[in-house]
Amino acid sequence: EALFQVAKPGQNKGMGIDQLPSAIRNSEILSGNDLGKLGGISALPTKEELQAMAEDPNVQALVEDLDSPEQLSALHKLAKTYIEAGEVEKAFQLLMLRA
Repeated sequence: EALFQVAKPGQNKGMGIDQLPSAIRNSEILSGNDLGKLGGISALPTKEELQAMAEDPNVQALVEDLDSPEQLSALHKLAKTYIEAGEVEKAFQLLMLRA
């Protein structure tokens, strides 16, 4: 459960944890392993990807009031669920709606 696969070095150069927006890096929900997976993503999501994510029925209620600490926490919990399901890019798109 504590192990996860990381792409072989040199195949896809990820942006790294340091390049993640501070709102993601400083999450109280996401673990170091989660951040490591997110840091392995090589590019920011496109506007189209962000729009599609914002229109997802599971996400719409969460993005209505992202200044609310409860909704921000729920957004990070949903992103963690995506990461655990192996959908790291989807989690990153979700998190970038708030970043």
